[in-house]
Amino acid sequence: TIYNQLGVTGGWNVGGIVGLIEGNSTVQNVANHGDVKATKFDTEQYNYHGTKNDTEWYDTNSEKVNIANAGGIVGKANGATIRDVRNDGDVTTKQEGTDKHYIAGNVGGIVGRAENTNITNADNSENHVAGAHNVGGVVGYLTGTSVVDSAQNDGGDIMATGARTGDATTGNFVTETIRQWSNQSEEVNIGNIGGIVGYLYGRNAQIKNSANRGTVHSAKIDDDGTVPDTAKAANVGGVVGKVSMGKQPPKDPDKQTDEYSTNELLEKFRDGDNTLATIYNSYNTGDVQGYMGVGGVAGQMIKGSVTASYNLGDVRSTRVAQTGTVDPLNMGGVVGDTLAINDGSGTVIYDVYNAGTIGDDEFNYLGRHVGGVVGRLGGTLEKAYNTGEIY
Repeated sequence: TIYNQLGVTGGWNVGGIVGLIEGNSTVQNVANHGDVKATKFDTEQYNYHGTKNDTEWYDTNSEKVNIANAGGIVGKANGATIRDVRNDGDVTTKQEGTDKHYIAGNVGGIVGRAENTNITNADNSENHVAGAHNVGGVVGYLTGTSVVDSAQNDGGDIMATGARTGDATTGNFVTETIRQWSNQSEEVNIGNIGGIVGYLYGRNAQIKNSANRGTVHSAKIDDDGTVPDTAKAANVGGVVGKVSMGKQPPKDPDKQTDEYSTNELLEKFRDGDNTLATIYNSYNTGDVQGYMGVGGVAGQMIKGSVTASYNLGDVRSTRVAQTGTVDPLNMGGVVGDTLAINDGSGTVIYDVYNAGTIGDDEFNYLGRHVGGVVGRLGGTLEKAYNTGEIY
């Protein structure tokens, strides 16, 4: 067993055990007890999918963002195996400005950024994990063929203040356009905050057999009711903040040319075969709060699937009621928001339930598209129920 008990501070690619690991390498039987902090940042293109004119997907849009890749065990991993690991030290990037925003993203209790990496038996416990965007109790950014299996975030606090670009003090918040029509568009501050994974990108990544028991949220609303920009980080979920697949899993892994249809996926799920599910056999019991795209299991999903999963935590918004318009909130007990085009292709949600309270019984918040299971559905929902109160 290898362990660290001291604080670790660096620029970017900062980890409690390993800063950067690439190739066919393994990290196992390790623990970190020291705080991990990234004080500077690199930049990368933040890629994402969306819909255009209700008739086609765009694949992909991108925005330039500041990233740090900070993790309790590994900062950045590519092609690695990480198993039997534990972290209970805080993992953060640097805070700047009077609004106390975090300067960079890709922050995870275990791994900041994981690409083509398998993470098994990972435990993040009773700590504070925070950054600008893509913040997760286990992994901040999960992509490629990466799989998170049998992981848990046990207690603690997971938060993000919104993606940034440019100088740490004078730079701007970064938005993404998830729906675009000829006369309007729907834009949100990039957040992606999850109890297990902040951002899952690509059609081959997966989360299974995992649990979150910590709180997951953007920054809080001011005492006078003002909603600061740091409280407008979107896409917040008890298990994963955002899933952006663009296509369902490929029928031929070698070619990656086509995708399973909704009916084909449903038939597999009905037969008990969940090997193609994006999120499987996972649950959340922690409270979840964000500006838009807020869900007990997943905040926003652009294709992908959730099966055999549930939420017991309370789900709330930071969008304060205002006179005039009622903007989309997209908040649900299991999934907040999904996307589809007019052919009906989209997210598949099967065998799920919610028992957490949705909304605030004082009705201080205002937004449309709120549901016991799904806030806004673009796809297929089957075998699901809700017992939580909805306000």
